[in-house]
Parts: sequence; C-alpha cells; structure tokens
Amino acid sequence: MQMFLVLIAAMSSAFAGAGIAYALRRLLGERIPKWFVPAGAGLAMILTTISLEYGWARGVMATLPEGTVMVVTREQQAAWQPWTYVKPWIKGFVAVNPADIVETMDGSGQWVVQTLIHERWQPAIIKPVLVDCETPARAEISPDTRFDAAGRAENVSWFTVTADDPLIVASCARTGG
Repeated sequence: MQMFLVLIAAMSSAFAGAGIAYALRRLLGERIPKWFVPAGAGLAMILTTISLEYGWARGVMATLPEGTVMVVTREQQAAWQPWTYVKPWIKGFVAVNPADIVETMDGSGQWVVQTLIHERWQPAIIKPVLVDCETPARAEISPDTRFDAAGRAENVSWFTVTADDPLIVASCARTGG
C-alpha cells in the first residue's frame, strides 16, 4: 500500500510539474523549447521521490509513542541516487520506547527492552531484547529463554558491549543502570 501511495504522489507531482512547465512556456510566448514540459514532469517526480525518501524516518518516528528514541540508523547510498553520496537517507532504524522497558524481576538487574525495527518498504518488527546494564551486555530472547528465581535469564547467549552501545545508553538511562 505504501508503495502505491508513493506512486500516486509521484504521478501527481509529474502532472503538476508538467503543468507548471507548460504554463511557463505559454507565458513566455513559447520561447522555451517543447522538451521543457516533460523535463518539468520528470524533475517534479524525482524531487517528490527524494523528499519522500528523506522524510520517511521522521514521518515514522512521528507515529510512534512520545518518548520513543531512535537508537541505530541504517543509511542508504546508491549509485542510482547520486545525491545520497552527499547526504545519505535513513533506510531503516531501531527505536526504543523507554516507557516499555521492564525489569525481569525487582532487583534482578536485567531488563526487557522492546526494540522497534523499522525498514523502508517492510512491516515493522517488535523484538524483545534482554539488557544487563551492569555488565554491560545484551541478549536475544528466544522461546527457550528461562529465568531463575531471582529473575535472571538462563540459557541465553550474552553479547558483551561497551557502555556507549546505543541500546545500552537508551535502555539504561531509563532504568537508572
């Protein structure tokens, strides 16, 4: 559906761009060459597409709950989009809502963080991740993950990270860890 709406926006802008180019050509007594009209349509489509690509992440963030922070971004650069070598656009990101972070059990020191994974043209994914602010470390939660009586995760593969890891920073700032 999203791709269809982008197509409609591009086509609408093409008609608008062609109309503006045609009006300019008529106003100037047709001193502008005929190719100016389709060039105006093409330029309008390209500018609309660029605008939609660069505004995508900001638009998605605006739909997420207040307080949600973007933790990691994945930027796009491509030869068929030469302007992205000047300023890449955000093609995907991971976000965290600090309000959704919960401790596995009071005093366990381990927290469950709901990461929101967004990728352009893909449905959003919510993936719970375990975070240990003291170590610091993080681990994926699987169906086999079990917790001991103290609320600490068992049989998980902890990935040790530095204290400046973006997920640790965003998660542990909320938890006080």
